[in-house]
Amino acid sequence: MTDATPLHHPPDVQARLLAILDAHGLRLDHAPALEAEALALEGDPGLDDPRLEDLEHLPFVTIDYEHSLDLDQALHLQRQGTGWTLHYALADASWYLRPGSGLLAEALSRGASYYLAHLCAPMLPRRLCEGIISLNPGVPRRALVLELPIDAQGLPGPLSVRRARIRSRAKLAYSGVQAWCDQPAGSPLSGQDFTPVLVNLRALGAPLLARARERGMVPFERPEVAWEPPGPTAPGFRLVAEHRNDVERWNEQISLLCNTEAARLMMAHPRPELQPIYRVHPHPTLARLEALEATVSALVQLHGLDDDTWTWRRHDQPGQPAESLATYLGRLPSTGPAARVRQAIQRQILHSYERSDFTPEPGPHHALGVPCYGRFTAPMREIVGVFTHKELLEAVGLEPTGPTELDERLRERVLQAADRSRELQRSITRDGERLALDFLLEGDLELPLSQRPLRTGTVLGLSRTRLHVRLDELPLEIKVYTAHIEASLGCSYDSDETELTLSPVQGAGPAWRVGDAITLRLVGRDAERDRWRLAPVPPDA
Repeated sequence: MTDATPLHHPPDVQARLLAILDAHGLRLDHAPALEAEALALEGDPGLDDPRLEDLEHLPFVTIDYEHSLDLDQALHLQRQGTGWTLHYALADASWYLRPGSGLLAEALSRGASYYLAHLCAPMLPRRLCEGIISLNPGVPRRALVLELPIDAQGLPGPLSVRRARIRSRAKLAYSGVQAWCDQPAGSPLSGQDFTPVLVNLRALGAPLLARARERGMVPFERPEVAWEPPGPTAPGFRLVAEHRNDVERWNEQISLLCNTEAARLMMAHPRPELQPIYRVHPHPTLARLEALEATVSALVQLHGLDDDTWTWRRHDQPGQPAESLATYLGRLPSTGPAARVRQAIQRQILHSYERSDFTPEPGPHHALGVPCYGRFTAPMREIVGVFTHKELLEAVGLEPTGPTELDERLRERVLQAADRSRELQRSITRDGERLALDFLLEGDLELPLSQRPLRTGTVLGLSRTRLHVRLDELPLEIKVYTAHIEASLGCSYDSDETELTLSPVQGAGPAWRVGDAITLRLVGRDAERDRWRLAPVPPDA
């Protein structure tokens, strides 16, 4: 196992992606001393540990993105009466990252693995996170196994935790499992010893999603830009819109369920020698909810939409109980003439949310609709997962507790690293989206203005100085500046006091409302401010 990343992209694309990681001080490799530590662990992976329960007979599978190599979770799901028994195996990273080791110090320094296109700057050396710790198929691996009974309505029973040795049967991708769900006949995933796991996943998916809606988890639609690597029929990379399928949603719900129940278990063991970490997401403030309600009402009136369909029933009304944001957004039409308004309302809901934080004290997670939540399911990609595994094992008596003072200091460092790494990944993602926009528009500059592509999108928000537009062809949010609109159309513009409409105040020109379609053309580039200059194309042009 080497520490090199395969070049998934043409050299010029690869160089620009690597430059983003380099600008954030991230390396794809690790220092020789850390590689030596990893090599020693590779020679002694702890698989003969007598404390490990042998679960190699269970046909676990991993389900992840097609190009994922760091496999944190493996799934086994079997029928139990009218419900199911879930075994969720998590890579046993905390066993390998020992206190005082250089590997633990490096994991604290990096905080997480960082992802950009198909590149990964890993928290751990690849011979660990893609090798002996990763739950790769066909080989024995150490795992922390969460066992959870789930009834027919998707309600969990008591969680049990064990350390075990497992052997995954297959590395599956969301797309491949979805293809099997849609048409099992003829699929290579049919007739395998792990096929019943997929059958049970498909059956459990609906009740888990129903439970999420009941809890108030808002069904946001968030397609992402995927960098499709070269292949036999596509020699150059492509940017494509990637939408989540049912299998990914089901897998997400199982992960959320395990994180929630493990956090509940930690709450049930409030001993001073334990140092839990929770992810807390506060409920939106009353002021934000009132502002959201007013904005939604104004949008409904502005677009002349049917009140019964589009109004958010935030309060009880005669014959109509109050509805959650999950129910409200879930019932709005996602197709048809007003689908763009739904996109705008979704953005307004997202902007009403508070930020979440890692904390030592438990609290509710509003976005997920659960009373407590932790991060246990990404132990090779997040330092917080390594630490929470350690504390969970101590809580259930599978490991002795460490010195309280030392663990408290370690927890504080983990909390700092977790928050820092989350912000860093957001910055990397933003830089990647900007690079995707650059690749999309750079070729337009080579064409005469009249021949440049017209690009349609949705106005998601606006102010006096800019429009926020999400493109249809790729889910990129771009800024269209009022100054560029005025220069292109020859009239002055201003927004109304609600910042829902941008209208001409001098000269004749079209107006745009939040929730409207808008067609844009690239008119140039502002090199001094590092901005693309896009301007609307009038409907009659």
